[in-house]
Amino acid sequence: INIIYYNNSGTAFQPMVGDLDNNGANEIVVFSKDNLIIFNKDLEVIAKQKLGYLRGQFDIENMDNEPYLEMIAVVNNSEGKDTFKIIEFDGTQLKTETSFDVTGQGGYSDIRCIDFDNDNVKECIFRDFNAIVHAYQINATNQFDDGLNINISDATDGVYTSTLNLVPSFVDFDRDN
Repeated sequence: INIIYYNNSGTAFQPMVGDLDNNGANEIVVFSKDNLIIFNKDLEVIAKQKLGYLRGQFDIENMDNEPYLEMIAVVNNSEGKDTFKIIEFDGTQLKTETSFDVTGQGGYSDIRCIDFDNDNVKECIFRDFNAIVHAYQINATNQFDDGLNINISDATDGVYTSTLNLVPSFVDFDRDN
């Protein structure tokens, strides 16, 4: 915990818990300063990687139906670019599975991942500060692989910006899966 306390940044957004490496024990995932840090149940650091500053709430999901869970986030890297990343932890190392520039999407991206269209492939969905909703699957390679790109702005003049982080939520209201 000292690694978080002494860097003067605390945590960025909500920490998350999941059995990332499929070993039967949950790990704690924290973004602090520009680092992704994974702790075991005894709060010992088991993995750490400098990724960039988190731009919104990240998510944990099994994106590729392999044994390991992925961490999905948009981070602002050392070059000042916003990058959509899918990172996997196999118990020994962190591996970036997907990474591409999304700088033109207005920053600050709170993500939720779900099989939104029932095609057995999960999409990661987020709203940017320009009120555009984006969706990416694990096989996305650039920002143009966006499956939605829908403007949800309620502004009549078409100009809308927001400085609020809004994490998407999903529920099957009509129970049609």
